Amino acid sequence: MPRKLWVEEDAKSEIGQIREKMKASDQRRWGFTELELLFVVLGVIFLAMVAIGLILPSFSGSHKAPRIRCISNLKQIGLSFRLFSGDHGEKFPMSISIHDSGTMELLTNGDVLPHFLAISNELNSPKVLTCPGDKRPKPAKDFSVLTKKHISYFVSPEANETQPQSLLSGDRNITTNVRITSGIFVLTTNSEVAWTKDIHHHAGNVGLGDGSAEQDSEIALRKRVHDSPTLPIRLVIP
Repeated sequence: MPRKLWVEEDAKSEIGQIREKMKASDQRRWGFTELELLFVVLGVIFLAMVAIGLILPSFSGSHKAPRIRCISNLKQIGLSFRLFSGDHGEKFPMSISIHDSGTMELLTNGDVLPHFLAISNELNSPKVLTCPGDKRPKPAKDFSVLTKKHISYFVSPEANETQPQSLLSGDRNITTNVRITSGIFVLTTNSEVAWTKDIHHHAGNVGLGDGSAEQDSEIALRKRVHDSPTLPIRLVIP
């Protein structure tokens, strides 16, 4: 083979080798870039999750979380009343004489405390009587020091386990067109019931005769009172 052709072939071979090396180098650089991109994406996702974890508890703690814990409190209260009624002919303490462990004769004094003390054995702890969103009272450590100042919830003497939707308990920040103070207040179909801003920002929670608890807007509260099977409704407010 002439030297010129040999040189040309040798040059082509070297050029081909250089191109292969460059191609492999490009592939390595491209593979590294994909891996780097993957780490960046994972880092962004991690930081976003951290940010969400920091923001949500703060938001929930200011609005949603206290109301959810309040619902839990009212469910425990409702269950305790039902446990009591199970041992007393399906009657809550407000419908039973004090001679049979009830509180019926104590209704006239307008104090909510005796009605919760009557279910203290079923309730176990007085802490659930304080709504987490209520800034006025602090939870009582035990029943021996419990007063109505530790209590956030009203009780309705008209509540009846055989009438599941009857109003049993609820947040004390209920109001009407007539100013409500501590003691006994009577609701009728004409009562313009509402919630004050004191606890759940013009909203509230109620416990029912079947032991359940629900979140009520002002509209839902008015409908509940209007459709109540136990009108008029007396409320013993702390």
